[in-house]
Amino acid sequence: MIVAPASISRSAKQVTAIGWVFNIGYLMLSFAIPLYAASRHFPIFTIALLTALPGVFLVLQRVLSGPFTAVFGEVRILRVSLGLAVLAGLAPWVGYTSVVGLVAAQVFSGAMRGLFWTSAQSYITRLPGDIATRLGHFTGGANLGGLIGIVATGPLVGLVGYRAIFGLITGVQVTALLLTMGLVSLAADRHHEQVLPALRRLPSLFRYSTVWVAGGIALLAAVPQALVQSFYPLWVLHLTHSTTTASLVTALRNVGTILGSFMAGRLLRWTGQRTGVLLGVGGMAAGIFLTGATSTSWLVAAALIATGFLSAPVAVLYLTLVVGAVADVDRASAIAVVNVFWSAAMLLVPLVFGVVSQINGMGAAFQWLGVGLSCTLIPLASARVWSRISTERTTPATAPPA
Repeated sequence: MIVAPASISRSAKQVTAIGWVFNIGYLMLSFAIPLYAASRHFPIFTIALLTALPGVFLVLQRVLSGPFTAVFGEVRILRVSLGLAVLAGLAPWVGYTSVVGLVAAQVFSGAMRGLFWTSAQSYITRLPGDIATRLGHFTGGANLGGLIGIVATGPLVGLVGYRAIFGLITGVQVTALLLTMGLVSLAADRHHEQVLPALRRLPSLFRYSTVWVAGGIALLAAVPQALVQSFYPLWVLHLTHSTTTASLVTALRNVGTILGSFMAGRLLRWTGQRTGVLLGVGGMAAGIFLTGATSTSWLVAAALIATGFLSAPVAVLYLTLVVGAVADVDRASAIAVVNVFWSAAMLLVPLVFGVVSQINGMGAAFQWLGVGLSCTLIPLASARVWSRISTERTTPATAPPA
């Protein structure tokens, strides 16, 4: 199916709007659950388990989302994911007085995230134009939604309480689901695919060095996001003793991410891939270390903005790398595979961070994490790694220079 230029532009804007609305509800839920658990005086390790729970289901869902997207098309999978998002908001509203409601919300959250990002990112990369720029605009829109969700949650908790927040999240995700109506399907452009053959091809994707490198970069890019959804708000709450301030300061990371996402295509063309990754990961390491080394909320805010800005091009780059290395029929599956690494960070970072925090305190945990990230700069600087990626690239016109 050939899509007219006007339809291409409309489809890009529509998917970006869906990402914007979805991320409002998603970040509201991600921010509200640890705060609600803290208000009920759950132990810090219990909160860590609760915030890590979506990652358990997310990893499997990420793997399956690629073949499912290849078979059923991006639009159908988007609608399924947004249906799960509605259930994620509804579960804690229905089971408000029980921990079961929070657990159910996190299970649905893990399932919806795995499906949503693979299908939305696959859809965006199939539209004609510069992939890094289109991904950057989509990511920027999604992060703008996340900013609204985080900023709104703290004040709204004080005004209406947690149960009303969960009801509002449900309404937001219903809106995102309605926005998929009329979205042009791109599935007709592909061969008739079946689930089992698509699943059988998954192991072959790991023969690409690009998949491994992009996966590692995805894991690193996810670290700040994992902290935003777990311990960043709790750290700011510890420093300021205000849920409103905690939400506002934590949301500043999204300000940086929005700016970095919209500029990602231009930044990566200017720096090249290797330098862009080194600057991004190095900046994230420094920002996370500084977060734990200071007790001044405005310095934490500055570190969050910088971390968000520097992580955004890294998050765009890992998708651009893998899309350029695999056959078109495996695009959604390759995106899903590298997103598994992102999901692994969403699972492991809160758990490891929770353990270190329990032993040494949250401030020390931030500093150790910053040191650990800085150590990854050594393999990322290897010229041999980037040479292998360059030889595997199949669509050089759509990727920034190495």
